[in-house]
Amino acid sequence: MPKNEKKNTPIAITAGSHKAIGTELLCKAWRYYSARKTKSYKYKSNSAQKQTPQFFFVGARREIEHFNIPSIEVNDLQEVESIFHRALPILKSNDPIESINIAIDCCREKAASAMVTLPVEKKIFAENNQNRKTHISKDVSSGHTEYIAHRLGIKNFAMLLVASSLRALPLTRHIPLAQAIAELNEEAIVEATHLLNSSLIEDFAIKKPRLALAGVNPHAGEGGLCGLEEQQILIPAIKRLCSYGIDITGPHPPDSLFLPSVRKNFDCAINIYHDQGLIPLKLLAFNRAVNVTLGLPIVRTSPDHGTARELVGKGIADAGSLIAAIALAQKIAQRRKKLTN
Repeated sequence: MPKNEKKNTPIAITAGSHKAIGTELLCKAWRYYSARKTKSYKYKSNSAQKQTPQFFFVGARREIEHFNIPSIEVNDLQEVESIFHRALPILKSNDPIESINIAIDCCREKAASAMVTLPVEKKIFAENNQNRKTHISKDVSSGHTEYIAHRLGIKNFAMLLVASSLRALPLTRHIPLAQAIAELNEEAIVEATHLLNSSLIEDFAIKKPRLALAGVNPHAGEGGLCGLEEQQILIPAIKRLCSYGIDITGPHPPDSLFLPSVRKNFDCAINIYHDQGLIPLKLLAFNRAVNVTLGLPIVRTSPDHGTARELVGKGIADAGSLIAAIALAQKIAQRRKKLTN
């Protein structure tokens, strides 16, 4: 790291899908942070001391110019070099994959402290996977989580949903429900739980995480009367994890796991499949939920919603989730920096 590199670096925000709500959310997030007058980072440009924002947009300038918001785009090479004291790639198109790649490089090179990704449809990743023959997984619906992990060469990673103290980790992501149940196994539960436990300690400063594993079947199987997955897979996994010193309980009935009287007893729920955790979390905290990728050497968060093309141009998209994603990315980045110093 160059000696003249500033102590604090902003967050890279990717372009997201074209003609989606990403740019509107970016505009609203910028105004939110500007109104709060939060601490900005200083940099030198043309011998003058300027203020740089807490985040910069990795995208073509025309995507946000009509908002008239001062920000830093990676395609503005001279400006970026004056800030980061190094040459960086230039984004010459609206390709959201290229934007993600540049943001990853910024994080790798310490030019960004973290990356926050704006929504992109799964089909774009599937098309990229097919066109470039980068076979990320047998799941053609792989998204940001899988793509970024693949790009960084990470095999053990997970998706964590966070809304303040409400947290949920789905053991599987964007695959059919039948496939999620068929592929459920003890080893996958143990591996994901180890990663979650260490991430809660290191990135969220929870000294002794309390984890709760949801059941697969109604009433968590009710002793085998409603299904055998709990008896054959979940309970053996819980026993193994407890023997390793991890505080985990369950299997819990999924239909009551997120009740206030229940969730006060754990720091994070582990859900068997995608919707089992995301439905209650979005009902409870849709406009402030954040997606965090665990297991990466860089910090990556995103708003926990899609492109919402039906809202484009109406000016009613809620930026709460993006604002929360930026705040959480800053917090985790600062936490990691503190641990490494």
